[in-house]
Amino acid sequence: MISKHTFKKIIVLTLLICVSCSLKESKFKNDSEFKEKKDDQIKLPDDLKEISGLDMISKNVCIAINDEDGIVYFYDIEKREITRSLKFAEKGDYEGIALVNSDIYVLRSDSRLYHIQNYEEEEPTIIQYDLNLPADDNESMCFDEKRNILYLAPKGQFEHDKHKNSRPIFEFSIETKKVKKIPIINIDLDEVKDKTKDLDLSKESDFWITDICKHPTEDIIYLITSKAYLVSLDLDGKILGIQQLDKDRLPQPEGIIFNGNKELIICSEGDKNHKGILNFYTLENK
Repeated sequence: MISKHTFKKIIVLTLLICVSCSLKESKFKNDSEFKEKKDDQIKLPDDLKEISGLDMISKNVCIAINDEDGIVYFYDIEKREITRSLKFAEKGDYEGIALVNSDIYVLRSDSRLYHIQNYEEEEPTIIQYDLNLPADDNESMCFDEKRNILYLAPKGQFEHDKHKNSRPIFEFSIETKKVKKIPIINIDLDEVKDKTKDLDLSKESDFWITDICKHPTEDIIYLITSKAYLVSLDLDGKILGIQQLDKDRLPQPEGIIFNGNKELIICSEGDKNHKGILNFYTLENK
């Protein structure tokens, strides 16, 4: 027979275990999530079938690139048409685009950066920077207006062994036109696994970053992966949220940008049988 003293110990121990489990389960909760606007999907024209990045220049107009032509396309979302095209380079693998004041920056996958000065001019000046980032397949770029920098992210891992279990984000200064070769942010894949138990990261391609953007007013970076995981993190790389989006509506996610504080636009590349698309999401607090 269990003594009264032993019974009390068992009760206390059980409570401690329950509290511990509760803390473990509640240490990570998405405070907000994005709801898809089911009726707001736009099929893009053929010139943007292989869309690989986008940014907003006004409420209804975005700039976009495809991953083969050195052309910036100006696309009017309301009119659903390309209103202007701006050639800045020959054919190549162009992946990231960002508006910086009156200029446009375009990132090629080999980490060559194109600076299109005063893009509204008929023949803007084009400057090139070879960044020589220590990573392959550089696909993602966005502008942080408050810090006056570009965030640059490769698709996969940093080439240095000590960072093989992370995803790096680099910094390019708009003022000095210099890039820091040491990542400003490292996304720890072990932390990602810990947050989302159903996310299989057995292969490097399971967490390929295809684009990033910064929230317009908050110090939060959002990234989209090749498997349509939407991840939010702070500027120290701490994971704030992970959300699985509908892969059927995002077969090949390539670009992500905010249009205002609450609306997120994600583009998906097409193929020989399907057009490129824009999907629209609304940020909702839980």
